[in-house]
Amino acid sequence: MENVFGVLLLVSIVMFVLGLISPMVSLFWYKQKQSRKMSSLIYGLSIIACFILFGIVAPKNTVTSEKPASGDIQTSTTDKKELTQEQKDSIGNEKKQQEVEERKRITFTPTYLVSEYTQNEINADNNFKGKYFYVVGYIDHIGKDIMDDSYVTLKSGDVIRTVQCFIDDQDILANLRKNQKVTIYGQCDGLMMNVIMKDCQVTNDLP
Repeated sequence: MENVFGVLLLVSIVMFVLGLISPMVSLFWYKQKQSRKMSSLIYGLSIIACFILFGIVAPKNTVTSEKPASGDIQTSTTDKKELTQEQKDSIGNEKKQQEVEERKRITFTPTYLVSEYTQNEINADNNFKGKYFYVVGYIDHIGKDIMDDSYVTLKSGDVIRTVQCFIDDQDILANLRKNQKVTIYGQCDGLMMNVIMKDCQVTNDLP
């Protein structure tokens, strides 16, 4: 069908040009007045019609919905290789090392905290108050305050001030001893004679 329209288009163009030269020849079949204007009109419309019809019947590029053969693509499941146990261990060790480094970054001693608050309480509040971190030290005292809240204090080397950690877990407190080394995680509540740590938990020491 496209070939037919191609031939008609070619004939229309030839007759259009011929009509500009000799309308009597191009309109030999036309019984009424033969003129260049009439020839141009007839064959001009014929050319336009051929273009339109050719555009309608011409095949269009379409995107196929068919899936490629399974052999043509490699899926990620078949392309991936199983990690060896050594690789898994390496990844696990790297992750643990990152966790250790992060914990070291937020771990402080009672001596350091008391020193920071003694030198500049405002600056120390900016750095510590309201933040959760670890404190590693040795127990100086285990007891309760006037509100019957349980706590432990950690040795700081300061005659007056220490770090006072409030702990709710009575079972944990019952097993603690003076001079025992502990790692405590909690939220700093600023300075009130002692550096106060609330919502505290006794955690494992770093490996």
